[in-house]
Amino acid sequence: MKTIYMTAAAVLFSLTASAQLYSSGNNTINGNNVGIGTSTPSERLEISSSYSPNQPTCISCPPATPPGMRFSTTLIGSINPTTHYWDIDASQDLSFKFKVNNGNFNEVMKMNEDEVMLTTDEAYLTEDIIARSNGGMNGSTATLSFASRYDASANQWTAVGNNNIGSAIVARSGGGIEFITGISAQGSTEDALVIKSNGNVGIGVANPNAKLVIGDGDLRISDGDLRVSEGRLVVGNGTQNNFEVNDDGYVVAREILVDVNEAIPDYVFDEQYPLMPLDQLKAYIAQHKHLPNIPSAQEYADKGGIEVGELSRLLLEKQEETLLYILDLEERLKKVESQKAE
Repeated sequence: MKTIYMTAAAVLFSLTASAQLYSSGNNTINGNNVGIGTSTPSERLEISSSYSPNQPTCISCPPATPPGMRFSTTLIGSINPTTHYWDIDASQDLSFKFKVNNGNFNEVMKMNEDEVMLTTDEAYLTEDIIARSNGGMNGSTATLSFASRYDASANQWTAVGNNNIGSAIVARSGGGIEFITGISAQGSTEDALVIKSNGNVGIGVANPNAKLVIGDGDLRISDGDLRVSEGRLVVGNGTQNNFEVNDDGYVVAREILVDVNEAIPDYVFDEQYPLMPLDQLKAYIAQHKHLPNIPSAQEYADKGGIEVGELSRLLLEKQEETLLYILDLEERLKKVESQKAE
């Protein structure tokens, strides 16, 4: 596996006092400028060459190898010295390649006027940010991990670096994408967000089987609306629907508990409660066409609807008032019957 550490976009050159310049071609020193392949260098160091990328179709063309620069370092002091080669080739693209000893060169990065591409399997963008082109894990095409990396041998994510916890973004071969959080040194993870290729989204769920599936936890909307343009909003336990709201406004529920802010009208049974006499009640209804303390039809229309909790409280108030009228009438009736019996 090849790994590249990117800490600066620069190539640093150093010459020691014992270094020598070997020339084999059109190389020149022009004042303070050095030219390789050119007799008129315009910069401190200029390397110039001509080449044809389509060598088989070109007649009397220069060599097919693009102009380049090679750095080599041999590690000695062992039975088998190791030589590392770095080549920088300039054509339409600026290419950086690497090999060891007599192995093949592998391209690790290339760039042009439009883009910069890391061509290794794995690249460290910073110490804690790792990009992998093949993902490294089964079923993935690419990963971008933060303070974590995937251990293929253990088939798990683990936290790395100075952090105790990491996260990752995984592009799946089927077209989906996963956001993984809670990656610890022990390998524990949590699928924070999963987007499948069919558009299903899972929050805290690895394999969502609907357009939006939320695992353990709450769905909270701090400011805004939860809208269902077509269909139903259903709350159930998997076997039956306990609450439904249809797109036509029809609501189905097994039971509704209304939280009433106002006092329950037990005050009607207080001895000091001002129960309206029946003759005044009759006159009020004749004039206003509705019960006292009950909003009129026009008032409900102006409010845009009926508040179920408030209406329930007012209807209970009228029901208790009706009971008082009945009890009063019964007491009067007993007095009349008593007088007749005498």
